Parts: sequence; C-alpha cells; structure tokens
Amino acid sequence: ADPSLALSLVALLQLPQISQLLQKSQVPALSAPSAQSAPSAPASDRQPLKIFVGGLAQHTTRESLTAYFLQFGAADGIVMMDRATGRSRGFGFVDFQDEYVMSTVLRYSHQVDGVVINCSPYGSRGAAGGAAGGSAVGVDGAPSSPVPARPQQQQQQSVAEILASALGTLSSNLSNLTATLDRDSASQAASVRDRRSEALDASGNVRGKLFVANLTQSITSQDLSDVFSVFGPCECEVVIDRTNGRSRGFGFVRYPEEEDALVALESSHTVRGVAVEVSECWGKGSSAAGKSIGGGSVKNRY
Repeated sequence: ADPSLALSLVALLQLPQISQLLQKSQVPALSAPSAQSAPSAPASDRQPLKIFVGGLAQHTTRESLTAYFLQFGAADGIVMMDRATGRSRGFGFVDFQDEYVMSTVLRYSHQVDGVVINCSPYGSRGAAGGAAGGSAVGVDGAPSSPVPARPQQQQQQSVAEILASALGTLSSNLSNLTATLDRDSASQAASVRDRRSEALDASGNVRGKLFVANLTQSITSQDLSDVFSVFGPCECEVVIDRTNGRSRGFGFVRYPEEEDALVALESSHTVRGVAVEVSECWGKGSSAAGKSIGGGSVKNRY
C-alpha cells in the first residue's frame, strides 16, 4: 500500500466529524417503543423538531447560531430580538429536520460564540415553558421521554460513505500529483537537453572548453590556471585516475567567454617546461577529432 495514502487516511480518521460519527456508531441505541405497542400519535400531538436555547451572548446572531448547529445536521436558528432596543433578548430557537439529530444535540453541552448556552426541547403547549427551561432535558441530563434511535446499520453506512468519499478524493489528488510530477520531470529533461544543445556549436564542439594533453605527473590544476588565465577567466582541471590517484596525463580548461577560448586555442603553451597539446573539446557522439597545437591529433570528448 502507498505510505502517503495510509498517512492521509490516519489524518482523516482524526477529524472531529469522523470521530463523532465513529463514536455514534459504537453507542448502544436507546430503546424505542415498537410500532405495535405504541401507535403513532396524531399529528396535533406530535412534538415539533425544535429546541429552546437560552443564555445567548449579545453578539450571537442568527447566522452564528445556525452555523454552530449545522455541524450536527440540517438546522435553522433564530435569535429573539427586543423590538424597542433592537438588542438580543438572550434566547432563541433552533429547528431541525431529523429527530435523531435533535435528540443528539440535547444530550450534550454546547458553547456558542464563547458562551455556554442552555438547550431544552420546545414543547407544543406554549413556548413560555421552553423559555423557562422546559423539561429536564438539557446540558448533562438525559431526555425525559424515549428518544428514537437511529438504526445501527444506518450509522455505519453513514461512516462508510464518508470514508469512501474521502478515499476517493485522496486517490484523485494522488493521481493529479503523480501526473504533475511526470510533467515536471519531462520538462526538466527537455530543459537539460536544450542547455546541452546550446553549449555545442554547429560543428559539435563544446563552446569555450579546451582539451589539454601531454601533461606530466607534476602538473596540477593550478599550473594550468597560471598558464591559461592570461587569456581570460577560466576553470582548469587535471583529470585524476580514481584507482591510484595519479594524473591521467590530460585535463580541461573552460572559458565563460568563447572568444577567450579561441585565442588560447591558437596559441602555443608550455606548462612547467613541457609543451602541451591544446584542442577543441568535442561533444559526446561526435566522430571528429580536435585539431591540436604542437603537432599530432588528439581525439577528445567531454
């Protein structure tokens, strides 16, 4: 399995919403009256899916109240305002569409806009009872009437759907990331090829780079620099055998300015009393030999 996908799944499982759903799926369902033993109540006697909320802060608005309770499910809040002053009266109501969501809300304490509020069911017989505190259902207690339980299978299905959706999103993001990395790699490879092509002239020579042969064991990179730097700034290197650490008898001189390299190429050079051979440096794959100064022909490639 992809380690990054596994880590992303672990992070996903730590989200508060996922944790709450997982906890709900493990909570034993409260017993509810069966359809045979308790017939459905008439529509006029049914309790509305509404709760009373008290102790609201003055800065709590309908929007902030609704936004808080939306994390539990579909909800619509209202804050009661004083018509004379236009200020909050410190209480309001929240309507729900799902009875299970409402009963879940009533089982926990809540804090809105930094203030702990009181929640109780809104009875059908007068709103004043709700404003006064209503039944014993509230912050810490259990509801006074049986709460219909959401089927365990439906809870597990909800968790599974969320996880499946999240995994699908992660998979899509990983695919997009892989495609982006592939495009970047191809672009970088093309850029390297372009720079390599620009470094070669029409004849296949490496611009500004010279091959220096016939070096003795005593000649160092600094000795080359002392001789070739008179034509312009340059970088010099004596190639060393990795197995024994000895000079392989040749090296390279690289000039940033191609004109300096051409002048150096047309001159004769003596390093530590030894006449060295200087030629153009040819690109890989070129079959041409570099012309040398001081006699002979030296085939060289960078």
